[in-house]
Amino acid sequence: NDGFKTMVTCVRDAVKSVGCRPLYGGDAGQPSRIPPTQDINEMLHMETTMGCVISYLSGGIEAYKRAGTKIPFKGIAYVGDSDFFHSALPGICEAASKNLPILMLLVDNQGAVSTGKQPHHGMKISSEIRPLSIKKILQAMEVSFLEEGYTKDKKDLTEKIISGLKYD
Repeated sequence: NDGFKTMVTCVRDAVKSVGCRPLYGGDAGQPSRIPPTQDINEMLHMETTMGCVISYLSGGIEAYKRAGTKIPFKGIAYVGDSDFFHSALPGICEAASKNLPILMLLVDNQGAVSTGKQPHHGMKISSEIRPLSIKKILQAMEVSFLEEGYTKDKKDLTEKIISGLKYD
């Protein structure tokens, strides 16, 4: 997916610009498409089961908080639209309700990209099923920072990721 590769490049540029220490995590699917270069360990620290990355990052952040220790990283999560609807919502709800410092980069592929483009509830599946808006769901959760970017405009996307990395 060229869009995902473009996003990874923008994330890499944004992290360098901000100078933060990232902890990258991704649900199965998109992250497996990060080119297998020597940089892969810099761009993906853990690949989780579909829908788990936000929960994993939340658990790590909670452990530091409970220990009274400064969180030494900025959590960056790659999540696909299919993951969002199938199993990531509970973790996203927890992270949003606790206002945890996780930058979630949600890639809208219009379907399950790595398993055959199966539809999900954010798509027009049939005339009997109304598509749900990911953006409206996140707004209803009162996510503290929400931006929409497109990989066709790398400069704008990089600037939005920088803003997300700086947001507390």
